[in-house]
Amino acid sequence: MIPGLPGWGDTAKGVKIVDGAGNPLGLTSDAPLSVETSDWQDFQDAALSRALLWNSNKTPVAVKRVSISATTNGDNQLIAAVAARQLIIVGLYMTLSADTTVRFESNTSGNFLTGVMNIYATPTGIISGASGIIDWSAFNPVGYLETVAGESLNLILSGGDAFGWLTYFEY
Repeated sequence: MIPGLPGWGDTAKGVKIVDGAGNPLGLTSDAPLSVETSDWQDFQDAALSRALLWNSNKTPVAVKRVSISATTNGDNQLIAAVAARQLIIVGLYMTLSADTTVRFESNTSGNFLTGVMNIYATPTGIISGASGIIDWSAFNPVGYLETVAGESLNLILSGGDAFGWLTYFEY
């Protein structure tokens, strides 16, 4: 159930009961009345459980998942381009096998989405904990990265291998 909107099992008092077109059925209730949600509400509840987002036209947008297996120095395509669509990255988890630098890029045209990030496979200095990891696994509905419309998402590695997953949607 979405907070603030009626859902299954909610009750209402003093409700006028209407048909699907809004015409009164001549029934009212002064006692608690069980409210069954509209088809749209049911759809939203079901969609939330399936990780869907909505665009400004209330059209569902599916969140997609891909695995990351990048083993080439230089450009590694993570998601292929979709004509006239941006790829919005809403989650990512990636481990690296060796000390390396990484950068995310829109296509191979030099549209850099991040700067060069130094990732160390082993702890260094005063930093402790997991190393060799990029952890953007917390779902971010506005996106961590977004490509230029019609361009792929690429990962540029300077060494080592990268493995993991990412979630995204097309906009």
